Amino acid sequence: MAAAFIVFITAAAQRPIAAESKTVDFSGVKIGNARQLTTSDIVGAVLSFSADVQKISIACACWKNEDASFTYTIYPFEEDYDTSVQKEPVKTGTITYNTDGFQDIEWTEEEPLAKGVYVLEITNAGENGVQTGIRYDGEYEGQYVYENGIYTPDNSLRLQVVYTTSPEADYGELQKPETGQDESDPAPGAVMFFSDDEADTYFNESGNLIAPELQDGILRLNITAGSDPNIYIFASEDASTLLAEEYPVLLFKVRRSEGSPLTGQFFFNTVNFTGPSAAGAVSFAYEDTTDWQMIAVNLGNNTNYTGEIISYRYDPFSATEADCTIEIEWIAFFRSTAAAKAFNGDFTQFENEETPAPSSAEPETPAPTAAATPSATTGSATARATQAPSESDGGLSQTAIIVIVCVAAVIVIAVVVIIIIKKKR
Repeated sequence: MAAAFIVFITAAAQRPIAAESKTVDFSGVKIGNARQLTTSDIVGAVLSFSADVQKISIACACWKNEDASFTYTIYPFEEDYDTSVQKEPVKTGTITYNTDGFQDIEWTEEEPLAKGVYVLEITNAGENGVQTGIRYDGEYEGQYVYENGIYTPDNSLRLQVVYTTSPEADYGELQKPETGQDESDPAPGAVMFFSDDEADTYFNESGNLIAPELQDGILRLNITAGSDPNIYIFASEDASTLLAEEYPVLLFKVRRSEGSPLTGQFFFNTVNFTGPSAAGAVSFAYEDTTDWQMIAVNLGNNTNYTGEIISYRYDPFSATEADCTIEIEWIAFFRSTAAAKAFNGDFTQFENEETPAPSSAEPETPAPTAAATPSATTGSATARATQAPSESDGGLSQTAIIVIVCVAAVIVIAVVVIIIIKKKR
């Protein structure tokens, strides 16, 4: 299946072009995650435009000074995605580029793209063998993104949109789908505390421009100014048993020093996906504070994140102009973004409560004796007999049952004898 982006927008009648146009940054928090695509990837963004469109510009990623390319096709949205892509497209073409930046899809002033919902599908990414990709930002109310048919709720495709007029709202109404994540379990599947006895095995001894050290249960990363600081984080024994697709959200408690950058990135390495690779990365944003903060990173936004977890390359920032520090107290793994964001930092709420011992007022259940429990023969289909209730439970003892049976038998015999005597008379 070819690499593709899917974008939805509701079609409406075209309107005369006003003299004043409006350019909109049509994406969320500016993370700029560079997502390398293969020819088999399918990425889709559902967009809602609030006015006629003159131009859509897509932020493209480039790793080499060579011509990267992809094909785009735009369909009017009708009923659902599968139905829409079977319709006649309103525009199609190929984009070729060799530098990072925005690449344009344009319409004439006389015939702009009418406001509404469309499907923008990008295919054949990197078909010529050159690394090709796009950039994601954070969640945005005017769009939502699919990757390989899977809804990735925390992504938005980095776009700029030029409207032919100046609408009050930057985007139209948009009903987003359910996340598809398991939100029934609020507890983490595993937690890596840097106070654990084995915490020194959770990271490598040195990283690129990073000198790590453990201090009072905290992993402190001393970062030297420069480009691409990073360090490897290894899954603990418990974390390595988790399936990435079942626990896609990584939550970590972190503190950054004053003046340090506000975006970072995780590259993942699993049994199913060998990393680090630009095709296996998810970016995130820090809050602009030097206090402790908990950051939820939905690694499931990248559909390559499957299989047992092995390790991560943690890039605190893409670059820093001054020496700085990052401190991490723990890393936890959750089933859903909702559970991770709802977590208050208190892990004791998930500890298993001990089963209370039975009170002395309740009679203890006697252990069955050897005579009462028949031994099972291997391969035997005979079911074990149900143990009769004990006298203490209000039942009859075996002796009482035998006496009753004997008395009943005597009565039956007596009745039979009387009947026979009467017949003889």
